[in-house]
Parts: sequence; C-alpha cells; structure tokens
Amino acid sequence: MHVRHLFAKTVVCVGALSLIASCSKTEEPQAQGGSDTSAPAVTTDGTTGSSSPEDAALAAALTQAGEATQAKNTGKVSGTVEVTIGGAMLSDDPFESDPSAAATEDVTMALSLEGSYDVENQQSDTTVTVDELSGPSDALDGDSGPQAAGDTQQVITDGDVTYTREVSGGEVRLVDGKEWVRGEVEMSSSEPSVPGFSDTGIVDPRQLLAQLEETATEVTDEGTVEIDGVETTHYHAELSMADIAAQSEEDGDTSSTMSDEDLEMLSEFPELEELYQDFTIPVDVYVDADGLVRRYEIDADLGDLMSALFSMMMGVFGSMGEDLDTTGTSFAMPDMDMTYRIKMSVDFTDLGEPVDITIPADDEVAEASDDVGSSSSGGGVFSQGSSDDELYGDSGDVGELDTGNDSGSPSTTASQAN
Repeated sequence: MHVRHLFAKTVVCVGALSLIASCSKTEEPQAQGGSDTSAPAVTTDGTTGSSSPEDAALAAALTQAGEATQAKNTGKVSGTVEVTIGGAMLSDDPFESDPSAAATEDVTMALSLEGSYDVENQQSDTTVTVDELSGPSDALDGDSGPQAAGDTQQVITDGDVTYTREVSGGEVRLVDGKEWVRGEVEMSSSEPSVPGFSDTGIVDPRQLLAQLEETATEVTDEGTVEIDGVETTHYHAELSMADIAAQSEEDGDTSSTMSDEDLEMLSEFPELEELYQDFTIPVDVYVDADGLVRRYEIDADLGDLMSALFSMMMGVFGSMGEDLDTTGTSFAMPDMDMTYRIKMSVDFTDLGEPVDITIPADDEVAEASDDVGSSSSGGGVFSQGSSDDELYGDSGDVGELDTGNDSGSPSTTASQAN
C-alpha cells in the first residue's frame, strides 16, 4: 500500500465523522456538552451552563482573544503535525481483507509547517515538510506522495483557488513542464475543515475560538506558559464532537445532513452512537497579555472511534462474505485494532505585520481537469479533496490533468532551484 493512500485514508476517516455527526442530530436536543454533565459547557454569549463567574470569564477571554487575533488580519504560522496510523488502517482494503492480517508496525508521519495568511484578502501560503516517515516498507512503497524526510509540498490559496507545488528527492515535480497545479476549493463540501482553519485553508483564529466557546464541555485555566519569550495564559478545553455537529446545524450548516435511509441504518447501532456522543478531543490554546492567540494544540486519538465505525460499515455492507446481524449492540466485528492519532501544534507570530504572498503566474501553472484536482480544505497534504493519483494521473485510471497534450504522462521532475 502506498503512502499517498494513507493520506487518503486520513481524509476518509475525517469525512466519516461527519456521517456519524448527522446521526446525532435526529435525537432529542441535549444540553450543551453532550452527556457529560460533570462540567458546564461554554456557550456563545460568554456564559456557561452554570452560574460560575469563573467559567463565564474564561469564555469571555476566549471570545475576545479570537476577535482580537482576527482583527490583526495578517500573520505567520509555524508548527508540527504528527500522524500515527496502524493496524487495519494499513490494509489496502479493510472491508475485504482479514483485519488480523494487518501490519503490526505503525506508520508515523512527522511534518512541520510554516506559512503566512491574509484573512481579509483570503490568501495564504503554507509549506509542509516531511521530517520523518517511518513504517513497514510495503506501506511506504510508491511513486507519488511524500517519499522521505525533506520532501515538501507548498500550497498557496487565493480565494477559492489553490496552487500546489511538490518537491521530492530534491527535485520539483513538473506537470506538463509547470511547477504549479491549480485547483478549486469546493465550498459546499460535506467534509469538515480542520478546527481553526476556514474552508479555504486560511487560518481563522476567530473560528477556532468560536468553536471552542460553543462546543467545549469544559474550559480550564492551566496557568502561565512562556512561548518564545512571551508569557501566555494556557487554556485547556475538551471539544465535544456531538456538540460540534449540533452547533453546525444551529448555524445553518446542513452540508453533513444524512438521508433518511442513512439515518435509519445508523439508528441500529446504539453502541456506536453512544461512543460518538461521549467522544471529546483535547485542545489547548495559549493567549498572550494583549489577548492574542499565540499557540493552538490538538491531540486526537481516534483509534477506538475509527475501529467502531469501520466495524459497523463492514457489517452493513457484508464485506466479510456474509450478512451480519446489525440489530441491538451486535455491530462489532472481530477486533479491527486500528491506530489513528493526530497531534498538531501551531504557533501564531507577526500578527498584524505585512505578509508577502505571491500568486503563481499563469505561465507557471498547469490546470486540473474539472472533475479532479479540487479541494475542500485548501489542497495539499491535508487536502480533503483529490489524491495525488487524481491530480497527477499516476495510474491513469483515476483522473489526469487537462494539460492540453496527448503525451499520456504529464508528470516529470526537474532539479530544484536553490
């Protein structure tokens, strides 16, 4: 299995969460914070589910930090992302293969990112570098996607248009002699954006903290932490995924709404729905003395949730060769033993300072065809849109770039200019 497929599977899992989220929308409305009543949820008006002045003050601090950081309009970001994938997630097709035959060694992708953004002009320029890529050789084998430490992918967004440039093994990947591939962001995508980032991939601190404010089951003040010589206040929160779905519906976002048939199917899996309702993601935010966001961290272990989800789907589709009983609590298949964890830390610097974002010239860009190359999250390594195969026509059976020639092999490489 190739590395590019691992990225695709990450995308599939994120999208699948929206499917389960829709299931929870059909139930009786719950108090903010889901089934966890041990701590009050923070609400949109700066108050909480209790009369605690401390909780209200924390909510107000988060709201003000988001607004103040957003008002700066421009800034730079840098950070790290670590993705660990293992177990049945490494199977070429977990729906058709024996879960017990999955690789025992995890694949780890350690990435670093740096970039700049301009909220008002809806522009960003982000470069992701592979710092580490380790795991079973069959999972790392492939001729597209990241290959080794040092490989990079640069993504520039300009409104709803993205430009992607890849460097692998010290060489720029060329498409019809061009360094950049142009795609289009699909704003109507049903797949959720990364928390704190807009649909176009622009860093949006206000959105980040609004989500915390509206969907956290608990917000606590963890004291002060120094970041790059700046003293910050550390806030910890637990994001309720069920409440994220509910808040999206309140805001009029129906992109993840399921059909009646899908809802009926999922209603037969109460254990999965209960697992989802209780699921939270830990988030940490660091705010400086000027009320500006300086760091955002997330550490999501989705292994159990993904195992349950894939088990349910295998039961529904009967992919193991027999129809399974999907009533009551019998949805669980033999242990899928999935590992899926994402850790991300992003620092915000140079807030309000001018940024230099250069949009590639038309003669430097290859056009993606209408049905491939589009993205729902700004494109690139973390794109929830097309895979490398679709963008570059790696195998010819998924999609190819509309390059205007009949060469049949638009991808080449060129030595990277230093």
